[in-house]
Amino acid sequence: MYYELTSADYKTLFFLCEEMNHDNNITYIKQKQLAEHLEMNKGNISRSIKKLREKQFIVKCENGFMINLHLFYVGRRGLQMRFELRDRFD
Repeated sequence: MYYELTSADYKTLFFLCEEMNHDNNITYIKQKQLAEHLEMNKGNISRSIKKLREKQFIVKCENGFMINLHLFYVGRRGLQMRFELRDRFD
């Protein structure tokens, strides 16, 4: 499947995945901080976030971004917790 992601989109997504909280799949970071960490222009970060949201890789949540649990799942949580988090993402 081809998602038409740029290198900036991948860089943003992989950073969010790397920094996500394994209990809830949320990365607590603001776009400004993300731009600083990745040493990228805030405009490029904004476009990448927009595209990742449109393609449903992430959703905006309070103080950060939740990574799609249908695509990325890390942790030792039970199956029930995984389903609850998926429902929350949806």
